[in-house]
Amino acid sequence: MFLNRLDDAIKSIYRANFNLILCGDINIDYLTDNDRKTQLDSVLQTYNLTAIVTFPTRCQGTSSTMIDNAFIDNSKITNYTVSPFNDLSDHDAQLLIIKDINLQSQGHYVYITRNINNYSINEFEISLSYETWECVFSLSNKPDVDTLFNSFINNYLMIFHNHFPLTEFTET
Repeated sequence: MFLNRLDDAIKSIYRANFNLILCGDINIDYLTDNDRKTQLDSVLQTYNLTAIVTFPTRCQGTSSTMIDNAFIDNSKITNYTVSPFNDLSDHDAQLLIIKDINLQSQGHYVYITRNINNYSINEFEISLSYETWECVFSLSNKPDVDTLFNSFINNYLMIFHNHFPLTEFTET
């Protein structure tokens, strides 16, 4: 499902003359060959996107993974560097520096934001405090951890999206 949605999202914004950069915590380890990596690469190659991070991005004890990555079109963006940036969390950040890129104004920009302020945070916290979380703490049917987490995250996100809806505006 993730790959289909990713493909649909890229397809909706992709233009042959655009420089597209995709980056994030994709949870697919690029340090090993695996089916998930092959499937993701196949989807991204449709848009000529290639993984560019070549170092571990998450190290815990004796294990290392590369589950955070950036993908660019190497035929359009050729002069760049990517390096580890810091370790503010359990994942190392990546710094992508693109040199000699021509940024041309398209005439208008679409911004999608969330209005997060002291009032909306307070209202969000109040709504969370009223939630019983019965579906998470219910011991009667003893579902597995994944089911409990999915139940929790669905309730949490429903409250979050109600208090911090996306707002879109265009600027010319």
